[in-house]
Amino acid sequence: MRGSLRLRAGQIKRRQVKNNALKLLSVLDTPEIHAMIKRQFLTAVNATDRAVAFAAWLNSSAPEKRSLTQIYMEECKKDLVAWEAFLSAVASTDATDCLELVKMVESDPMFRIEQANDQRALYGAFARNRKYSLQTPEGLEFLERTIIRLAGINEYSTVGLLNAFSAIDFMNPKYYIPLVDALAAIAESVSAEKSPSVYSRIIKLLVGAPKAVKLYEKEVRKIPFLQKTDA
Repeated sequence: MRGSLRLRAGQIKRRQVKNNALKLLSVLDTPEIHAMIKRQFLTAVNATDRAVAFAAWLNSSAPEKRSLTQIYMEECKKDLVAWEAFLSAVASTDATDCLELVKMVESDPMFRIEQANDQRALYGAFARNRKYSLQTPEGLEFLERTIIRLAGINEYSTVGLLNAFSAIDFMNPKYYIPLVDALAAIAESVSAEKSPSVYSRIIKLLVGAPKAVKLYEKEVRKIPFLQKTDA
């Protein structure tokens, strides 16, 4: 029994070293590394090796990314835990086509926006991926539309997405105006009566970003619902 446990512990340790090495090598993003990642993905005999290879593949510039993502998505549909991990991996990728992949997964019939787990795994992970969700125009537009859409479905999940806007004043000032504009647009699109937690969270986020709001109101327009709050 003890021998068996030691054997398993040794296998796990070797697997950890191998996967850490793959993560480090994947940064090189060369055709040779792509082939290595793909080989591990296609030949993996356990979920950990496969998941690590998939994450490395997502972060690469490999040309077959979309087709391999489709293959893995079909596999993950068979298990809810694997499905959530897949959604989170796609939305967390550091690759430039992150939003494209998120939209591809979102359009699949398996994705159910009314399911809290799907909301948190895909949209929550994308919101936290601030490099794309907040710092690119197309990512911010997608997040804004998603929050407005989700506000009428699940307030709790929606507030979770809004938390990505925390500490706007500590970001580069070039993001002040688009981020404040997005929050203002969301507040003006949701019902304060039907989605009170969402509306209240937006107010707190804007009040907590005085520098960004000041620049926005100087350069763009006054935010009417904030004036009422001040009064």
